[in-house]
Amino acid sequence: MIYDAHELESLKNGTSGTLSFCIKLIEKICWPMVDGFITVSPSILDWYQNKFSHRPSRVVLNSPARDALEGSIKSAYFRQKFSIPDDEKIFSM
Repeated sequence: MIYDAHELESLKNGTSGTLSFCIKLIEKICWPMVDGFITVSPSILDWYQNKFSHRPSRVVLNSPARDALEGSIKSAYFRQKFSIPDDEKIFSM
């Protein structure tokens, strides 16, 4: 069985304490049956590996590599639409 956790399921924003407890319990009961684990960030992977035990795992980032966007036609959309000069940042992390 492959467990694909798109988020840290039991600690998602807006999850009640009761629901969080139930999710953790289900994950704990099912974890021994997990043959592989997929998630979207290294920190989520670390949490699951530390909370339960290690499983063969992969992190699949749910965003494109930054260099894949450089120079693409779509990357110029906002610059053209709102007349933003090339030397000004649109978004920064």
